Amino acid sequence: MSKQNESSDTPIEIKPTLDELALIDAYFEENMNGTRAYMKGHPNSSYEAARSSASAILTKPNIRAEIKRRLDEKAMSAEEAIYRLGEIGRADLFPFVRFDDDGFVYFNFADPDAKRHLFLIKKIKSKRERRLEGKGDDAEAWEGEWVEVELHDAHAAIRDILKLHGKFTDRVDLTTGGEKLPAAVVNVYLPDNGRSRQEDGH
Repeated sequence: MSKQNESSDTPIEIKPTLDELALIDAYFEENMNGTRAYMKGHPNSSYEAARSSASAILTKPNIRAEIKRRLDEKAMSAEEAIYRLGEIGRADLFPFVRFDDDGFVYFNFADPDAKRHLFLIKKIKSKRERRLEGKGDDAEAWEGEWVEVELHDAHAAIRDILKLHGKFTDRVDLTTGGEKLPAAVVNVYLPDNGRSRQEDGH
């Protein structure tokens, strides 16, 4: 086979256009919903037209390859997963709390150390309260904020790490489906040993 034929057999990589790259960006922003992603760039499109156009574009081989490349970049490796579990297992509130000169405790999520540890937080609740304290001309405005921070379950993370290291296993019932075991019934059979003949003789 000539070199010319060899080069002609090599597939040519077709890079996505700018419009296609914009659609892929929107595809990830819209939680991988192609129709919503297409309508984001074409707001005047009907739903059915957007779904058809998105499907035609997103199923192109070069577009699928670009989506896969981005997914591979975002995917968490096993090593990173174990590292994250370790951080959750060791987690405490110290990266997020600060103490003023009077000894009062408050949360500071803008601190650089807090920002590095935000992935440890599962949920934040906040409630702001405003009221007037005092009466008449002596009344003063008061404002307070109540904040509750819940971290990811450290015990669950530690259990998962122990499982990965083979130090902890779950007990699995393979017989009763979680139901109570029935009461054991034991039948004992004693050999006759001639007792029936002796009883007949009596």
